[in-house]
Amino acid sequence: MSETVTAKAAPLDKEYLAAFNTVALEDVSSDILARYFRFDEGRLPVSGSDPLFVANSRNSVIRALCSGYEPELLFLKNTVSNLTVMEMIRAEHPGVPVCIMDEDELRALWDNADGIAYSFARYYHAGLFRKKPSPDLSEVLQTAKKVVIFRVYDAASEDFRDLGPQIRSAVAFFADAVVLGSGIDPYERGLIRSSTGNIFNVPFATYESDAELLRLLRGRGFTSVLISSGDTEGAIPVSEADCSGRKLAVIADRSVQTGQTTDPGLACDLKVYVPGKDVSGIAPCNISIALYSLLAK
Repeated sequence: MSETVTAKAAPLDKEYLAAFNTVALEDVSSDILARYFRFDEGRLPVSGSDPLFVANSRNSVIRALCSGYEPELLFLKNTVSNLTVMEMIRAEHPGVPVCIMDEDELRALWDNADGIAYSFARYYHAGLFRKKPSPDLSEVLQTAKKVVIFRVYDAASEDFRDLGPQIRSAVAFFADAVVLGSGIDPYERGLIRSSTGNIFNVPFATYESDAELLRLLRGRGFTSVLISSGDTEGAIPVSEADCSGRKLAVIADRSVQTGQTTDPGLACDLKVYVPGKDVSGIAPCNISIALYSLLAK
């Protein structure tokens, strides 16, 4: 870097950028832009079988890189605050194409006459990465001791806006694995963004059958704990749950997120709830409280 660059928001100079495989936006294929980076509803659908995924936002990009995901293409704002990302790229992935854009270019892309918006123009960072092979649930449970399971969330209804922050709480409160129920794509761009890339900080797996999930949990010696929708039959205040010294699998069902007053019929070892003024439903913050109470001990 040139010594003349001192301000945090100052652009990276040409001498520094010469060491990278920089590409211009017009050199990126229109199919790649439409399939992976279109922000509006006109973008091409990305199926779960697609080998690539997008991470938007600085933290999501950094966490994907730190977790060993191979980048295929990066979009970055031309600012010194991106030195962390740039140095990671120079050290580990010197050949990856990097499109560096300044503030005016990004603003013009976001607010243009054609009405086409791209995710990197809003978040100033975006990376196209290659997925890793999906781990088997049994394999994940073999080494984990504190697992959080998110059940029956629906990506089509944009549940990721609630699910992402809850994954952040699970990771922050010492979960060492996350398990996602049927219909949840762990590589959905909204989920990655709303979790700020924390989904990459722990092993994750998916499951299809409740019966198979509970069988595996019992076989691995886990105590299963359902976060209840309130003071329902058999549920105890989370503060009274003595789970110390146990392998824990905490289940957060979407029904409690949407305010239903009945719990799913799961044969769990314990049911807990967060006492409070309104017990008709449970908010994301209550799930965070339950996770901290159960996992931090």
